[in-house]
Amino acid sequence: MPQPRRPPTAPGSTSGRTLAAELADTLGNSAPRTAGALVTDVLRGLEHLHAGGLAHGGVRPSNILLTDDLDRPVVLLDAGLPGLPGPAADDSFFAAPERPADARSDLYGAGRVLVAMLHHDDDGRLAPLPYLVVIQRLTARDPAERPQDAAACIALLRDAMTDGSTLRPEMPPRTPEQLEALRRREEEQQADRARQEHFTRMFLEGHRQISAAQARARMAEEKAQQGPLRGLWGRLTGKGQ
Repeated sequence: MPQPRRPPTAPGSTSGRTLAAELADTLGNSAPRTAGALVTDVLRGLEHLHAGGLAHGGVRPSNILLTDDLDRPVVLLDAGLPGLPGPAADDSFFAAPERPADARSDLYGAGRVLVAMLHHDDDGRLAPLPYLVVIQRLTARDPAERPQDAAACIALLRDAMTDGSTLRPEMPPRTPEQLEALRRREEEQQADRARQEHFTRMFLEGHRQISAAQARARMAEEKAQQGPLRGLWGRLTGKGQ
């Protein structure tokens, strides 16, 4: 009877290298199917973690350990730690915009890992459209626009790794109210830029006038010191005392 696969977040001794180290060597030139398979394993680990009511909070290449274990090719490090601190500054690319992090934030991180692996494929071309659609859905800024759970993400990746026939880029429709809001925001931004340019011109003009006045004062002082009234100028200014 075959033994069940150990969950990718199971504790225990492991050997291997992190995905961060692997990407440093490959410069993100992973083949699409390789990247899809690895992120699928990451999502399986997240699915197991989320089923226990936990969120990882730090899905990024440095927390993904690659192993030679066929039953557990990927291990998520630091999984489900309570009070997990926010990502370091150099890991901000993988952090979801919302705080605090939750299960949907983990899906965002998995999508960003896919971005890092599919920056280019082996031929230096952009990743195939189905994978870009998966990335778009997993990394939506609004958590409500991301897939419902890790299982839904796995299904999206499975489709992308076959022919991607059911995947289409999401172009959210614009309602008249949204278009009007965009128009007003653009007008406000233009007004802000105009005010900033006006204040900048005023500042520069004031600075120019002050500099000109100071230059005239220096010239007058030098002229007075060189003329026949040099002594009188010294007494008036106190410099002759």
